[in-house]
Amino acid sequence: MMYVSMIFSAAFVGYSIGTAPIIGYHDGARNYPELKGLLRKSLTMIGIFGVGMVVSGELLAVPLSNIFVGYDAELMELTVSGFRIFALSFAFMGFGIFASDFFTASMTVRLLP
Repeated sequence: MMYVSMIFSAAFVGYSIGTAPIIGYHDGARNYPELKGLLRKSLTMIGIFGVGMVVSGELLAVPLSNIFVGYDAELMELTVSGFRIFALSFAFMGFGIFASDFFTASMTVRLLP
């Protein structure tokens, strides 16, 4: 489950790292309306992708589990059940990753001389 989780979270990490320079630029320029718009659009997009990842995780639980534990039927059943529960975390994961990078990007500008 953690291997698949890392693949799903890579999308959020990539987006967060990609937007960090834009966030830092607008924060440094004190362009707060643009920063607020970027935050609103990003949270909306992350929410949509999070829901999409939950749906994908639920639909792909069997094939993804089969890649790693297809050799044992009981373990496969347990893994599919656990992954379907774990997939719900994808709806929230992106917000935490983005929030961390958002505040890091905005504080980096303030700490530079």
